Amino acid sequence: MSASRASIFNAVVARRVGDGTWNRLLPGEVVNLDGSGSVFVAEVVDAALEERCAQLDIHPTGPMWGGRESTRAAPALEAEVVARYDVLAQGLSRAGLEYERRALRIRVDRLEWTIDGEVVQLRFRLRRGAFATAVLHELIDNAFAQETPEGDE
Repeated sequence: MSASRASIFNAVVARRVGDGTWNRLLPGEVVNLDGSGSVFVAEVVDAALEERCAQLDIHPTGPMWGGRESTRAAPALEAEVVARYDVLAQGLSRAGLEYERRALRIRVDRLEWTIDGEVVQLRFRLRRGAFATAVLHELIDNAFAQETPEGDE
């Protein structure tokens, strides 16, 4: 069941990364307060909320599918994504799991690195529910995505 929930959540994240909204608030979005399970609905996204989002004080969220469907939080976008995972969503709803929201991004604290020849050592702290492998994937993927001067491939 956890893998099914993660599949739906990851599909929503991938969609929002693809359209550039993973780190922005959308009107009507369920917003997570950094470092807590507290959420609230941002009916209107004003300059104050945009600034709080930019400062990583609040985060956009995605669905952890369960017993009832959300009526909020980027409903058109999420409904479109979840429709592709209808069998999983129906199964999770029937299983009686509680519908929850999770932040689409997470703060990486105390990031440190050392380089010794060809060895890079990273240290960082993540909150509960975050995966170091996801952080490493983003760091490595972005490192290789950087343009190299011609002839230096």
